[in-house]
Amino acid sequence: MKKLLDFSLFMMLLLMTAMWAFWLFFDTIAFDVFEVQASSSRGINTVKSDVGGAFLCLAICLLLYFRQGKQWLYPTAVLMGCILFSRVISLLLDGFDIVILLAIGLEVSGLVMIAFLLKLLNQKH
Repeated sequence: MKKLLDFSLFMMLLLMTAMWAFWLFFDTIAFDVFEVQASSSRGINTVKSDVGGAFLCLAICLLLYFRQGKQWLYPTAVLMGCILFSRVISLLLDGFDIVILLAIGLEVSGLVMIAFLLKLLNQKH
């Protein structure tokens, strides 16, 4: 079970790293895909750094989990939970889109995997 959860979290690490690079280096494509509009360097920088930074932070926390241990699952869960909370609030305030549900599903599944993995790792001690 641990290997499956680790594999799933490693795939999430790769996805977060890819999304960070996507927003940072392919911003015009990302803006089109996610229907984001920014008309100045200030707006573009804000979106790229805030969104890309969140993806990078999650990727680094997951990488640190694989390198240094389970204590890095806690900040990963907090970050993912904050993003999920903000996404749900935005869904309620701003309206529905299928991509939002996919992101919510990914974030919920990540939190569930982290919870199961922490339970599994804590049972061993």
